[in-house]
Amino acid sequence: MENTKVTVSPLSEENFRENKAYLFGLDLFNYGYFWESHVWWEALWHEAGRKGEIADFLKGLIKLSACGVKVELKQIDISQGHFDRALELFNPLAKDHKTFFGIDLAELTKKLKTWDKDFRDFKIALTLIDKGKDNDN
Repeated sequence: MENTKVTVSPLSEENFRENKAYLFGLDLFNYGYFWESHVWWEALWHEAGRKGEIADFLKGLIKLSACGVKVELKQIDISQGHFDRALELFNPLAKDHKTFFGIDLAELTKKLKTWDKDFRDFKIALTLIDKGKDNDN
């Protein structure tokens, strides 16, 4: 997907459960296709205007994806920087929102803070919480 431009619909509170780019990015990430998930989330980030809470959330996802890419390339120092930046982006959102676009931010930030960062096995699952529990976006 290098140098591929993708077209996406804007991510919103009303559409995140149906937003194909967002959901596809989650699936790609969870199956270890970090670069590909990065491409879809970056397109959403641009669509979100690259500023504000939605953009910061997407940038956090992009940074997690970049961490996964760098782990695969065995560039551990660089992966650590992406990991730390993702956490920096998620922390303020977690203070203001229990969930954000279906992701339990408290659980995610806790998982990231307690994860064994030897980076040999980058496995962090991003799952949507059940519908009805995500009204805090």
